[in-house]
Order: sequence, then C-alpha cells, then structure tokens
Amino acid sequence: MIRATGIESNGGADEDIAIDTPAMSAAVIGDIIDALAGVLSCSREVIELAVMTLVAGGHLLPSDLTGVSVYSQATGSFDFHPGPLFANIVIADEVNRANPKAQSAMLEAMGEGQISVDGHTRGLRQIRSIERVRDIRAACRRVTLAPEMASYIVALSAATRDAQGVRFGVSPRGSLNVAAMAHARALMQGRDFVMADDVRSVVVPVLAHRVCAGIDAGCGSA
Repeated sequence: MIRATGIESNGGADEDIAIDTPAMSAAVIGDIIDALAGVLSCSREVIELAVMTLVAGGHLLPSDLTGVSVYSQATGSFDFHPGPLFANIVIADEVNRANPKAQSAMLEAMGEGQISVDGHTRGLRQIRSIERVRDIRAACRRVTLAPEMASYIVALSAATRDAQGVRFGVSPRGSLNVAAMAHARALMQGRDFVMADDVRSVVVPVLAHRVCAGIDAGCGSA
C-alpha cells in the first residue's frame, strides 16, 4: 500500500497499490521513491524525508499506525503521539497479512484522509503539490485507450502466464497498471490516445517485477 495524502488514484481512494515478492520489496520501494520524486518535481532526498515505510504483518496493531495517547505526569493529561499514517507518504508492505482492524485504519486514512483514535477523528495533512498532481492524473484519465490496445495489453499479460519456465505470471492488476502507464506516456508524448509504442515502452518496467520465473531463474528475471 502506498498512501500519498490527497493524491487521487484511479480507484477513487487516496491510494495506489504496488504488489511484489518479499525479496524485491526494498528495490521496489526505491523505485517508488524515485517515481514520486519525478512526479512531485523534487529531489529523492526530499521524498525520503517525507516517506514512512512499514511492514504490515499480523503483529501490527491499529495504534501502531494511528498513534497513541500517553499519560503525562507533568501535565496530568494525555498527550497524543502521532503514528506512521501522519507521514506525507506511507509505503506499507504485506498489507494483506495485517489484521482486520489495522487494515481498517489504513483504509480510513486512504479513503477519507483521516484517522480515528481514542474517540477522536484527526485529519491528515496534504502534500503542497497536490493540485498539480491531481490535474496530471485527470489529464491521464482523459487519454483514450482503444479496444484493440486494451486487448493487446491483456494478451501480453496472458502470455506471461502461459510462457514456459514462468512460475507466476502477471495478474489482471498488472494489465491495469500497464494501461495506466501507457496513458501517462501518451500524455507525455502530447497525444490524447494510446499507441502500441506506448504499451511496448512501459510493459517491461511495469511487469518485470511481477513475473516470477522458475526456481532456477528466480523471480523478476523472466
């Protein structure tokens, strides 16, 4: 799970999803940080200062994400200590393994831009460049993907599942991500429609880490 506060995804919630094999997570997170730096027009170092990464296994409690109120003997009151979800950008690994309450906390942050803790609702801060990012996303959605281009993307993904020596091929989510990146490339090329060249340019960067070859070859190398 990646939450960039206020950035609207194609799904309508304030989130994007990156799925990968565990051994590849560090490399993928590095790629995500580089991509965010490009989108927000700032240095990698700035993004790293704004990013919070965490592993969302079954041990994770909602308070580990939202933060907790700790009693202060000095003031005689409870002081709230914000959790990782208050970072500008949150990258979480193994979200599907988190317990339902922790997942609910993440979904509230992604979908509503807020967290609930100790009976109080607290809003999450917005990224300064958010309006420009939203405009870019909206422009990408206006790019046309013809039926034949959609079929081409589906065929490429299906080929990874049928290829000899491939243990795990690309899921339908991979096809959607190829389409999204093809939209973006077409926009960057000054067009309002996707061409086959757009698909060919992005298919390997988008799908390579999603393909797991046989045991001898290793994942991400097909």
